[in-house]
Amino acid sequence: MKQTMQTFWQTLTLAIIATACCVSFANAQEESGVQIGDLLFVDVQQVLVGSSAMLDIRRQVSDQITAIRSDAQQEEADLIEEEKELKAKADDISEEELQTGYRQLDEKLTRVRAELSQRLQAVQNGAFEAQREVENHLAEIFNDLRLERGADLLVNPQGILSADIGYTIPAEQNVTDDVVTALDERLPTVVVLPRTIPPAPASPLSTVPDGTGDEVSENPDAETSDGTSGEQ
Repeated sequence: MKQTMQTFWQTLTLAIIATACCVSFANAQEESGVQIGDLLFVDVQQVLVGSSAMLDIRRQVSDQITAIRSDAQQEEADLIEEEKELKAKADDISEEELQTGYRQLDEKLTRVRAELSQRLQAVQNGAFEAQREVENHLAEIFNDLRLERGADLLVNPQGILSADIGYTIPAEQNVTDDVVTALDERLPTVVVLPRTIPPAPASPLSTVPDGTGDEVSENPDAETSDGTSGEQ
């Protein structure tokens, strides 16, 4: 479960729009002619951590997972009680009935665990949908702020691979707080609805003849195995 949530938040972070610098910051300035005044910086990770919408998504996901695990634990506890009852009457029933009882308990436990996995996956799917809504608003906010400030580029400082020693982003060019404020105003909360994705329908091309001999030849005049014509 811990690994599942860690993977989820890693994917969530990577899915949000981020800018990566593929060359050193100093070289980019010199070669492209971009001046420091043409840039704005936004710490995307800080937005993800501090915005109301993302905090709300994490809270809902946590609450839903807690409820799902509580349900599953109760069902498993009920199965443990059933097993105790079965053992208590082991001397009064046949071996066949006893084994049937154990098999049914195993089947119930398998079902409980499968449903747990499905419900957790549905919550994760819902969280991804909510995250996409945040992402769409962020894209608009990024563009609006860049145009409002008259900048050419909006850069994620985490994407800077190299910079002069002691370089710090000028406060007037760091719009992280402005992005958080704008996102909180536009999208203070997001509803996380668990979403189950149905399996894809089987392709007709994947159908395999069952070997019953009911297949009809495409050529009605083709000879049968006994040498006679298929058409009488």
